[in-house]
Amino acid sequence: MDIDHTLISEIYRSASLEPAFVPALARFASRYEAAGSSLLINDVVEPVVSRIHFSPLDIAEKVAEFMRLFGQDEQKVVRKVGAMNERFLFMSEADALELGDDISAGTAWSREHMGLDKRYAARLSVTPLWFDSITLNYAVNHPGISAWAKKDAPVYMQHFAAALDMMRPFRLLQARFKAVSAALDRMTLGVAVVARDGTVVHHNRRFGDLVDQRDGVALDASRQLRFFGAARQQGSRLMTQLQSFAGGDRRGADRAHFVFERPSGRMAYVASLCPLAELMDDDPATAEMAVLVIKDVSLGDPIEVDGLASIFALTEAEAEVSRLLVNGASVKDIAAQRDVSVGSTRNQISSVLEKTASKSQTHLIRTAMKVDLPVEPVPEVPDEDS
Repeated sequence: MDIDHTLISEIYRSASLEPAFVPALARFASRYEAAGSSLLINDVVEPVVSRIHFSPLDIAEKVAEFMRLFGQDEQKVVRKVGAMNERFLFMSEADALELGDDISAGTAWSREHMGLDKRYAARLSVTPLWFDSITLNYAVNHPGISAWAKKDAPVYMQHFAAALDMMRPFRLLQARFKAVSAALDRMTLGVAVVARDGTVVHHNRRFGDLVDQRDGVALDASRQLRFFGAARQQGSRLMTQLQSFAGGDRRGADRAHFVFERPSGRMAYVASLCPLAELMDDDPATAEMAVLVIKDVSLGDPIEVDGLASIFALTEAEAEVSRLLVNGASVKDIAAQRDVSVGSTRNQISSVLEKTASKSQTHLIRTAMKVDLPVEPVPEVPDEDS
């Protein structure tokens, strides 16, 4: 039997990067002369992770419409077809439902709108907690799946099943991340889960807004982080740090902080990166992943300097100057807001930089981010004798 090793490789790529299911399904369908293939992930315990992957992509809108009209019936049909046959063996919808020459409403719609006719489904999973299945869809007037295809396909279906088992914990993690990221949107924090090669696996809306500006930080067509302009140096450091997190024991690894200068001249982005393993207790799905948090300090809540003032013993005036400086104010702006001379303001800034061992405003921002802690004044304890 001629084994397609490229198809097997593409299947396992899907375990770490979900959109890769599309080329794997396309190659799977092509091998058996099918017009398309789909993968239905149906999780009973966590319905939020249930979804359908399909190929080819050019019928995406039609598939979405099909699922809107027949989604619930579709899951019942595929489950019934899969349950009636042994694992990894295809059975036609018509045979499973004993339709004879009749067809279901969904199949009739598929014929008219997508040019698809005969459909064959096979069960991938064996657990009662979830039901994963794969289908082959053939064009109208095609004779359907061949006897050779029925014998050959189980070789690859075993790999699809294994890939789904590998990625299921991460899918659950993604579902939890979506709930948290919605809250972080309101805090003007851009948050993303990033693979060791810089591929952004998932991100919240605020992160998407930041990279869409392409102001020093962006995503390319393959969803990989790209840095340009003055942000390149820090971007290179971030990529090196990702590789460091991915190697060896990631638990307890230090967080890294970055300041990305923006070509537009606007206030720099500040960011932090930490291993996902640090946040999740030994979950295998977190391997070689990191969480990247980016903040546009010109928006929303300002960077606080309470921690900076406490650790470096800044005076009240120096703390106020620091707060204005790290949040983007110029020397003239600071002088005007505090109603002092520009010369006095420069002297106070020099004192702040000296005390904090900062070489520049950017360096001071990075230091402030590292010690941006909720530092509260220590209450005075009354003398017991008083």
